[in-house]
Parts: sequence; structure tokens; C-alpha cells
Amino acid sequence: MSNVAHQVLSSQMEKAEQNQFNNLFQTYFAVKERRCCVIIDNESYNNLASLELVEKLGLTTRPHPHPYYIQWVNSYDRIKVTEIARIEFSIGFYKGSLDFDIVPLQVCQLLLGKPWISENNVVHNTIANKYSFKYHGRKNYSYTYECY
Repeated sequence: MSNVAHQVLSSQMEKAEQNQFNNLFQTYFAVKERRCCVIIDNESYNNLASLELVEKLGLTTRPHPHPYYIQWVNSYDRIKVTEIARIEFSIGFYKGSLDFDIVPLQVCQLLLGKPWISENNVVHNTIANKYSFKYHGRKNYSYTYECY
């Protein structure tokens, strides 16, 4: 491979990796008065909860009405999503409740995808890296935090 082509491909990979990083937004919500790491991912078509969170907090689950396979989670080949849980959560004055598909996540406890983003008319300011939405007529902002 020529040096020029290698440099172009390398810069494209760095750009792709950078774009992927910018699309993931990390913050913390409270679930049953416990601090939980949350990722908001506007590319995900699912709201996901970690199996560990569900088990540790003793959350009630029920069979998924439409089981499906998911492939990108962790290092597993394919995982069949067979259960969901209704989870109540809060951040500041915002309180919400959603059905989450349960999977063995390690990167966070909750992942909010397009269903939550659309339902709450959430707007992402990519320059400031903020998500904003109205709740009971008030504007709420969430800021980026590191997961520990």
C-alpha cells in the first residue's frame, strides 16, 4: 500500500473513531435511589438495561413480547433478548419510566436510544455536548460525566 493511501485510510479511521466517541453521551441517573451510569446513544434503536442492574436491584422482569437477537453488545457473538423490565429513573427534577430490554451490558447500567430520545423530543447540541428537553414546561440539561 502506498504511503499516501495509508495516511488517507489512517485519517479516515481516526475520524470514524472520533465520530463514534462523540455520539456516546455519558451521565448518571438514579434508579431506586442508587446512582447508575447512563449512556444516551442517538444511534441505538433500543433502550437497554444491564442484567447486573436488574439483578442487584431486584427489578421485576417479564417476557419480551418480540424476542430478538442483538450482536454488538460486549464481546458476545449474538445475544437473544428475551426479557424486559419497566424501570423508573430520575435526574434532577426529571422522573421517567420506560421499558428496557435486558442484556449483559458492562459499559453502563442503562442505555437510552432513539425510543426515549423521540418520546421526549430530546435535542443534542453536538458543540456543547449537551442533551436538552422539556419536562413539565421546564428545560432540563444533562452534562457529560465520566463513568467510574
